[in-house]
Amino acid sequence: MLPHVLDFCHRGELLRINGHNTVRSLIASSILQNASYEVYEEIGCISSDGSTRHADIIIIDRQKDKDVILDPTICFEMHKQQPQEELAVIAFQGFMYNLKNFIWQEPNTDGLTGSDFILQHPEQLGAVLDGLISLIRCFHITWRESVETICLFSFTQLLLKDPSLSPKLAVQGLQLMQAAIQNFMPPNLALLMNTLKDSSIDQLGPILQKRLHDMNWDVRDSALEVLQVVTTIAEIKFPAFQEHVLENELCPLVLVLAMDDTESYVRASAIKCLCSMVRVQRFWTDCLASQDLPSKMMVILQSESEGIVRREAAALLKEIYEHHKFLKAELGNVFMAMAYAAVSDLHWEVKVNALNFWEKVIERQMSDQGMIDGVFPSVTFSKENRKIVVLTEKEIKLRLNKVLEELARFKCLQVLLSALQDHDLQVVYKAADIITTLNSVLVRHGIMSDSEAPKPLPDLISNCEKPSTNKNFKGVYDSYGCEVKSSLASSDKVKQVKTTNMDSGEGETTIIQSRLTNDSEKVIEAIVNETDINLLADVYRDYLTVGNDITSVATNFKLDSHADVSAKEFLSVTSKLDLREMVTQKNQWLDYCSNNLHSLLDDILSSRAGTESNAMDCY
Repeated sequence: MLPHVLDFCHRGELLRINGHNTVRSLIASSILQNASYEVYEEIGCISSDGSTRHADIIIIDRQKDKDVILDPTICFEMHKQQPQEELAVIAFQGFMYNLKNFIWQEPNTDGLTGSDFILQHPEQLGAVLDGLISLIRCFHITWRESVETICLFSFTQLLLKDPSLSPKLAVQGLQLMQAAIQNFMPPNLALLMNTLKDSSIDQLGPILQKRLHDMNWDVRDSALEVLQVVTTIAEIKFPAFQEHVLENELCPLVLVLAMDDTESYVRASAIKCLCSMVRVQRFWTDCLASQDLPSKMMVILQSESEGIVRREAAALLKEIYEHHKFLKAELGNVFMAMAYAAVSDLHWEVKVNALNFWEKVIERQMSDQGMIDGVFPSVTFSKENRKIVVLTEKEIKLRLNKVLEELARFKCLQVLLSALQDHDLQVVYKAADIITTLNSVLVRHGIMSDSEAPKPLPDLISNCEKPSTNKNFKGVYDSYGCEVKSSLASSDKVKQVKTTNMDSGEGETTIIQSRLTNDSEKVIEAIVNETDINLLADVYRDYLTVGNDITSVATNFKLDSHADVSAKEFLSVTSKLDLREMVTQKNQWLDYCSNNLHSLLDDILSSRAGTESNAMDCY
C-alpha cells in the first residue's frame, strides 16, 4: 500500500505519467485562451543548486513583464478505507478562499471587484458553490473542523445582494445558505444565542423578502425552501427566528405566493412552508389564524389542476387540525372536503395525505375519550360530566362505540373502506395500516371478535381468466387483469334494454341515437368555430373567479349518500378481511402486470381484435 500512496509503484508509472500530462495540457490550453499570455509546456530548466529540472507550464505576460511557473500535482487514487474527512476540509477551505474573490467589494491589485469576477467567471463561481454544498452535505463540516465555516453565511449574504448575480447562481447561493443554516454554521446558531442583534443573520429576512419577489420562479422556490428551514428551526431550537420572520412580514408574503403565484412548483413550496409555520404558535396567533387558511385550502382542493399543489393543501389541513382547533361552522366542510379528496382525487399523494388527516381524526377522537399513548388509563376526567370517571371495561366499550359512531358520521369509515379498493397501492397500504391499528384497539377491548379467522380476497391471479386462454374475447379487463363479463353489457344488450324501456319500440331508439349524433356534431362544430381569443377570455374569467366565493366551496364536495357506512357495517366487513394478505395479492398482481411481457402483448392483441372496445390496461 505504501508504494501506491507515495506514487512509486512501477506497475502504474506509465498511467500516472499519461494522466499527469493530460491534465497539464488541459490547464495550458485553458490559459492559452487569454491572448496576452505566452504558454510553454515541459521546459527544461536549471535550478539554483545547479540540478536539471523540467517546468510543467511556464506563463509569460509581456505587457506586465511577469512570468509564472505552474507545476500541477495529480493526487493518488482514494479508497473507501482511507480517511476522506481531512481532504474534504482542505478542499472546503480552498473553496472558501476562492469564494472570497467574488464578494470582495474593494478593487484588488488588478482593479477588479467581486461583481467583475462574477461577470467574468460565472462558471467558476457555480463550481465553487456546488463544491461547497456537496462538501457540507456529505461531510457535515462545522466550525470544529474548519474555522472558515463562521464566514460562510456572511459570504452568501453578500453574494445574494449582488445585482449582477444570474438566476442560476442565485439558486445555488440560496441552496448554500440553506445548507449553512441546517448545519448551524453562523456563530449565533452555533452558540445557540437566542438573539440576532449585531449578527450576520439579521439581514436574512430582507434578503429572503427580495428573493421571494424575484422574476424567476426557481429563485422564488429556492427562497421558500430556505424559509421553510428557518421556520422549522424557529419552532424549538432557535426561537429568535420567530420575531425575525414576523418583523419582515414573511408569513403574509408566503400566503400570497401559495394562492396567486403563476408557477405550480412555487405554490406547492409556499404551502409546504405554511405547513411548517402553522406548527409555531406565534406565527399562528399573530398572523395565520386570521387568514382563513382552511377555506383557501379547500378552494385549492377543488379548483387546482396540479396534483403537487393539492397534495400540499391536504397536508396543510392535516397540520392545522393536529395543532389547532377548527371552528365548528367549518369543521363539517373540512371533513367533507377531505373525504372527497381521499376518495375522488386523481393524484395518489393527495389521497395519502388525506388519509393522514383521517388518521389524526381517529387519534383525536380516541384522545377525547381518554386514551393516552394508545391505551386507556384506569381513571380519566370526563368533560361531559365534569368529574373523574373510572374506566372499567364496560365504560371503555361505551366510549369506543361512541368513537365509531362519530367516525361514521364524519364519513371516515366510508373513506377507509373506499381506500382499500383504490388502484394505487400506496393508498391501499395507508388505509390498511390505519384500519389495522384501529382494529387492534377494538379487538383488545372486545368490540370486534377475533374468533372468526379473517378471509383474504379471492386469488386475483390464478382464478381469473387470462386473455391468452380466450382468443375470442373482445371486451375489457378490470384492474386486476381479469375479463369483465357480467358487469359491462355489450352494445347489443344495451340497445335491447333501451328498446324494452320505450313505449314505441325500436323507432324511438333510432331517434334517440340520431339526436345524440346531432348533438355531438353541434358541440364539435361549436368548439372548432370558437376563436382562440374567446377561449382565452373564458379561461381568464374562470381564473379571476377562483377564491371569490370561498364559503360555498365546501358544498361542491359531494359523496354518494347511499354508500354511507355505519359502525356495524364497518366492523362486519373488516372482521372478515385479511388486510395483510390483501396487500400481498395486490403486490403480486402489480408484478404480474408490470413485469410480465406476455400480459402487455395480450392486451395489445386484444385491442387490435376488437376495434370498438378499449381493452388496453393502463398500468
